[in-house]
Amino acid sequence: MMPNFDAWYEHEQRQVRLEQAFARRLEFNTRWGLGIAMQSDDGASSRLAYNYGAILFAYRDRNGYMGIAAQRRSPVDLQPVYVDVKRIDPHADWYLHPGHRLLLCGTPKAPTRNRSRLSLPELVDIIRLDKKKR
Repeated sequence: MMPNFDAWYEHEQRQVRLEQAFARRLEFNTRWGLGIAMQSDDGASSRLAYNYGAILFAYRDRNGYMGIAAQRRSPVDLQPVYVDVKRIDPHADWYLHPGHRLLLCGTPKAPTRNRSRLSLPELVDIIRLDKKKR
């Protein structure tokens, strides 16, 4: 029974960490709708943002991994944001998924050789810059 209690306790701790990170979120407008950015090391942050009404979710974790993800059925095309981020942060290993709704700079499964030096607010500014261009 103790392993079950340990798993439950870890789950509850993770929920508290997610809620604390969500309380410190950055909200911003994009040309597609609401964007939310969070600094968090716990997964499922995007689900929390999407449930809040976000179309776009940006994140950074303590390992320096960054990313932007759009809701699955949204009309988002991150190609212009990718072009801007590569221009502003040319030495980082940014990857645009073929579906154009996911832009990553490192993940636990595919660590980057060159991490981004951008802060989360700087990444949000790049996303906002894309809105102003259109």
